[in-house]
Amino acid sequence: MRKETALQPAFDNSKPTEPLVTIGIPTYNRVESLRRAVASALAQDYRNLEIVISDNTSTDGTEAFCRELCSQDARVRYVRHAANRGAFANFVSVLGEARGEFWMWLADDDWLDPDYVSQCAGFLTKHPDYSLACGRSEYRLNGEVVGEGEPLNLVQESGTDRVLSYFQQVKYNGVYYSLMRREQALRAPLRLTLGGDWLVIAGLAFLGKVRILEEVAIYRSSGGVGADLFQTVRSLKLPRWQAVSPHFSIALIVLADIGWTAEIYRPLGPRRLALACRAFALLFRKIVAPAWMDPWQARWWNTRQTAMARGQHARRSLRTLGYQISCAVRLRTRLQGLLRRFQGK
Repeated sequence: MRKETALQPAFDNSKPTEPLVTIGIPTYNRVESLRRAVASALAQDYRNLEIVISDNTSTDGTEAFCRELCSQDARVRYVRHAANRGAFANFVSVLGEARGEFWMWLADDDWLDPDYVSQCAGFLTKHPDYSLACGRSEYRLNGEVVGEGEPLNLVQESGTDRVLSYFQQVKYNGVYYSLMRREQALRAPLRLTLGGDWLVIAGLAFLGKVRILEEVAIYRSSGGVGADLFQTVRSLKLPRWQAVSPHFSIALIVLADIGWTAEIYRPLGPRRLALACRAFALLFRKIVAPAWMDPWQARWWNTRQTAMARGQHARRSLRTLGYQISCAVRLRTRLQGLLRRFQGK
């Protein structure tokens, strides 16, 4: 698909000893929050920086703001797509535009501490065995602090241990907005599926260690598209089966990704299937079983349907249970086939 790229000025490499860092900001029709996000990126005390804004054909003044910004600051590059490609494609394409050794996504309604990039880049430069470095995640709603991200430090020497520890701890996944090595980020591509951001970070954790730096923070706007699983399924137009039981769907997707889909786990050979089963069992206990044990909670179906009658909830719960049992049977059959194939080698 054709895309229109605005001004692409040369970089100011006045301090070439610093690796180039790219901050990618996908956006659509949120020019006011975008101003704050871009301002926080431009205010970084790290000098060798490029900021790529990927615009999904906004109609609210985003284009005028970004073009003016390009004319004023050589670090900014603006990419405007010819048509709205959807949020997923916009997130993927902005990574493709990056040129830095280090890379990070920044949502268009989030913002950073002024020394966020310098602290994270300095840490990754000194510690080549780390894939990600991230500040604290602080969630805000209408100016008020409403939560903090989990302190997700993965420092185990084994990649498989880091993957399992990640799935054991992850909740909000603020670490997705870490500074990471671009080459590794390209090896763990974002997939259009529920929990796709979990798959990315799990893959990167398999490649290297993860550190949260308490000295700096990323400030995240609470209540965005990713705040609710059902809203995520609708907004990304995901398959209907992922909406039937989102928690069980995530566990199945993780099983498939580690077990036979993702190239990043290929070096494990037959052991990747064992890791996949352990991750699936862990997630089943962590997020699936609690949801099954509490079928009356409205969030199981839709947070807006709290007034529905219990009889209707019960009928839906039975249908969901039947669907999940059939998935489990098919899954067992496939795993048995894979085990027979590995044993035959």
